[in-house]
Amino acid sequence: MVYGTELIPEKNTVSFKIWAPYINELEIKIHNKGIFKAEKDERGYFYTEIKNVKEGELYTLLLNGKEEIPDPTSKSQPLGVHGPSQIINLNFEISELGKVNLKDLIIYELHVGTFTQKGNFYGVIEKLDYSSYGNLREVIRKTRY
Repeated sequence: MVYGTELIPEKNTVSFKIWAPYINELEIKIHNKGIFKAEKDERGYFYTEIKNVKEGELYTLLLNGKEEIPDPTSKSQPLGVHGPSQIINLNFEISELGKVNLKDLIIYELHVGTFTQKGNFYGVIEKLDYSSYGNLREVIRKTRY
């Protein structure tokens, strides 16, 4: 099981694995679906699988039945960092590139605002030729980011 959330489209299921050793209860609130309890193990990880969940659905975490927060392991926050998290599928296909699996990716995290003088995505794209990841420019062009 992957840390965080993992959509399993062929099973119409999403799995959650979240480390929260200092709380007693963790529930996942999937908007317009309900609240689902996660089970805690001896190492402080909470686990659950929820059926009939699709990509794009929004969710939040309920800590000890009181505090509602976005998922700190979320891969998508479409309404901002304080809004609900979104379930997304990280195993996607770009027809020109074939199937892309998360395990095959090299993830390079950068702060767009400080990476270049321009402080925006256009500035980042201009600098891609400086990296050894020249294919990244092609991936960005083909996915229209």
